[in-house]
Amino acid sequence: MSDKMYNLGAVGLGHWFDRLHAGMKKANRIMITKAVGTSPLESKIALLARFGIPTVNYYQADKYGHIPEQFYNEIDIVHISDPNQFHAMQSIDALKRQKYVVVEKTIATNEADFNSTIKYLIDNKQENNLYLHLHYLHKLLTMELNHLLEKLSSHNGKINRVESVFFEEENDEDSRRSKWLFAPESGGLFMDWIHPFEVILKGARADSVKLDSIKQYVLNEGYTTIYPTGIESKITVNGRHFVKDTKWISKIGKGVKDGLQKKTVHLYFESGNMLELNYKNSEMEFSSTERGTWNLYDKNNNIIAKGSPSGLTASELLVSDILELCNGNGPMLKIDEIKRLFQPQWDYQKMSASSALIKNKKEIRDFISNTIDSTL
Repeated sequence: MSDKMYNLGAVGLGHWFDRLHAGMKKANRIMITKAVGTSPLESKIALLARFGIPTVNYYQADKYGHIPEQFYNEIDIVHISDPNQFHAMQSIDALKRQKYVVVEKTIATNEADFNSTIKYLIDNKQENNLYLHLHYLHKLLTMELNHLLEKLSSHNGKINRVESVFFEEENDEDSRRSKWLFAPESGGLFMDWIHPFEVILKGARADSVKLDSIKQYVLNEGYTTIYPTGIESKITVNGRHFVKDTKWISKIGKGVKDGLQKKTVHLYFESGNMLELNYKNSEMEFSSTERGTWNLYDKNNNIIAKGSPSGLTASELLVSDILELCNGNGPMLKIDEIKRLFQPQWDYQKMSASSALIKNKKEIRDFISNTIDSTL
């Protein structure tokens, strides 16, 4: 790898860019020189100063997400982490200007825009110029999962059942973003919490996942009462580590009360043993050496093996991948992998239109309480 320096322009300076910036500073190979936001300059002065961006290098996008042409001058990389509905257009605009593009969470919020963006990449031979940043791909538990399953399979057989729960506690940031975060034009909760699919498809090397059914809940009325803030999905999984048509129950939710948050995956084997993955919040990972834990339980709920990965933060790993992208080594995810990850999103959008929102308090309590008990 060369030691060339790269200039980056940030479209959106939210909390995920803040984390990326920590890795950029450590690597000292990428310099943030410009930024785009939807708010006037006056409201961004303190934020720009924190990132060391001159105020003359701040540009305001219009309400449709269009970015002033001058922004693209003298930058090599465009990092996109503003509202999701702008990502497809902004990615293509940056690629047309021969920039490397790092887009956070999603390249589009609907199937038509997604397919158009993929078609543009292929038709213009730019598949290796766009990097889709999905957060759980750089969690060490996810990155090491395939190797762990290879080791466990000889004594435990294949996975024959999956359960996962990803509940985030109520917080001010989600409350502030709730007016658009859960809306369909932003992709809603299901797209915001695409991460379980990253764990199963990329981490556990599943070949396919098929969304069979969904239930949608109003988990936190303070966020919204018209869009789901909790979703239960039933999914069929196939792949090298799974028996044919393995059943997976996935629960995701935002806005649970303190103490009910959980980020856990249970993988049950033919042997009767179970592998538990316990993911840590990003804030904890970035401020400590903790990267999550795994436990292997026997049929009697005794821990018979355990581990905790150690190593680089997700931010440091992402920066390394961005530098590889700029060196011509392509993105972490190939087009076919991106398609597999996002197909459940389009299936969900079709199902959600005819799936009623559950507001019954007892059903909501059951949705929250009938989850994985990580203490068994």
